[in-house]
Amino acid sequence: MTVQRPVVVAAAPTLFAADGSLDLHRSTRLYRHIAESGVDALFVGGTTAEFPSLDERERADLVRAALDAAPASRVIAHVGAASGWQAARLTKRVRSLGARRLAAVTPYFLPAGPRALREYYAQVCDAADGLPVYAYIYPDLTNTTVRPDQLAELAALPGLIGAKVSMSGAAPIAAYAAAVPPGFELLSGSDAELAPVVRAGGLGVVSGVASAVPEPFLALAAAVAEGNTQAEQEAQEEADQAVAAIGPSIALLKEALALRDLPTGSSRMALDVPNDDALDRLTHFLDGAYTNGARTDAIAEPPAAS
Repeated sequence: MTVQRPVVVAAAPTLFAADGSLDLHRSTRLYRHIAESGVDALFVGGTTAEFPSLDERERADLVRAALDAAPASRVIAHVGAASGWQAARLTKRVRSLGARRLAAVTPYFLPAGPRALREYYAQVCDAADGLPVYAYIYPDLTNTTVRPDQLAELAALPGLIGAKVSMSGAAPIAAYAAAVPPGFELLSGSDAELAPVVRAGGLGVVSGVASAVPEPFLALAAAVAEGNTQAEQEAQEEADQAVAAIGPSIALLKEALALRDLPTGSSRMALDVPNDDALDRLTHFLDGAYTNGARTDAIAEPPAAS
């Protein structure tokens, strides 16, 4: 049975120069490459992009760069912040740049209760002025939980059309899908679980790994849509290997970009440099099918911007 192909959104990293400054030129080049890779959209300025280390102007600059690299319909601009005041301010700013799809992580550091959560998203949706907004649920990092009944309540806000759920496995998607109204879009950050996520009621995945290695996720999405069991199994194995090799590590993601001769750079946040075993696993996974065999040191000494 053929169904609609699941959505694959690439969560793009932000590239920094060795001194920690924003490398906007190289980030733009990477956005362009990702947009041309076949993924459905770019998720810009999110957790993979180290957004807590970016100021408002830099976050807006990255959205502008993404809009230069891809149509606005294929760019999801993350505007979430610790407060609704900050999130609404950034929402207005990126809307003026031409952003047409938005996402906002829940308030973070201090946990937000149901009333504060609703007020936060009401501020974002009001500032969005009719543009579609995705709630971004990541309780492990934000300290804010969103129960299924709470998400159903948030779904009534004008413009809030879906949620990006960074929780492991398909079970959270199934619980949310049972609570929200029909047509509410659920995207999972559990990228290796694309097939179970879709079968649980999700639309697809948002994957940081797909910024460097989109091929297995796109193949998996196509196999699920076609109902091709053998192709799905093969693509699933490859997707599992990609996630195991790169995982949630931003540092390894940038190493993977370097190994594929793609624009890369340093990180600004306090991230550990991958150890030799992790680098060997990554190189072994990418060697042959995904690289030309050459390795660039992406973390310690990124090449100068051109």
